[in-house]
Amino acid sequence: MRIEKMKLEHRVKVGLLIIEKFKKSYDAFIMLPRKYTLESDVSDLVNEMIENEKAVVLIDDDIIGFIDISYEGEMFYNKQGVYTAEWGNCIPSNNLKGCLLLLNYIYDYMNDHKLLDHTISVMENEKGVIEKLFNMSYGSRCMDAHALIENKSFSNEMTIREATMDDMGELKTLLKILHKHMQMPPTLIGMSYSKEEPIIKKWLSDDASKLWVMCDANKVIGMMKTVNGASGGCDCSSDDETLGIQDTIILSDVQGQGLGKCFVDFVHDYGQKNGFKYLAVDFETMNPTAQYFWPKYFTPTVRSLIRSIG
Repeated sequence: MRIEKMKLEHRVKVGLLIIEKFKKSYDAFIMLPRKYTLESDVSDLVNEMIENEKAVVLIDDDIIGFIDISYEGEMFYNKQGVYTAEWGNCIPSNNLKGCLLLLNYIYDYMNDHKLLDHTISVMENEKGVIEKLFNMSYGSRCMDAHALIENKSFSNEMTIREATMDDMGELKTLLKILHKHMQMPPTLIGMSYSKEEPIIKKWLSDDASKLWVMCDANKVIGMMKTVNGASGGCDCSSDDETLGIQDTIILSDVQGQGLGKCFVDFVHDYGQKNGFKYLAVDFETMNPTAQYFWPKYFTPTVRSLIRSIG
């Protein structure tokens, strides 16, 4: 058993491994967009890995796995590191030696380039791979989750409407609370945020997204952003049939009253009326509020794990 650089001669087999990997995920998760089912769906990904020359294949008579460095640069806590996308790895779950060969390639690269973090996204049905990564000192970092859009009748005494520039003051307050929550214990996201007003102005002017506010009488008590075709998480979570949910918060003094579910029901209704098939959200697994809320209404589909070596 050995590893070698991914080359043109490996292209067909690597493409088939990606398709086989995602077929298992699609069988496990009916709410996951069917993005990688044909050779034509994955050919650009394989060509990109070959051209970037940062991928290796695992060979034992035939190719049985591979791993790619999909991104190199600043990661979390201002550390330089590498990222392996969910389509950029196929780790044999029943082959410890093969798993170690692939991961050791990543560690050798990190050591040679003085990089400190490796983040890798793995499909949630790949339990054997996740277990091996946990045993190799990886920890859970983020989760993508999905739901099939359903016919939900949205009815609530609270008003949900599209935000406008007139809401700027209340939106800034909500976003500042959300940013503080992400930066303080126990979440400690390890990244800084820009000023709230420019972010909100960008959201309000973006044709691909909508910013929604929940109001009690005339008071804004919550917000949620939806994005056409993108979850904000992994590549496999985004396509034209997907409506992504991001940047959701409800004021703490009105939490626990079912208002979050009202937001979710509203987005189901909006998504169905606008031709979407899937809902997607991604959240930090070290955020206890998100860890408690989102899995009530969404099925976890992709887990991103991180190992720090310095």
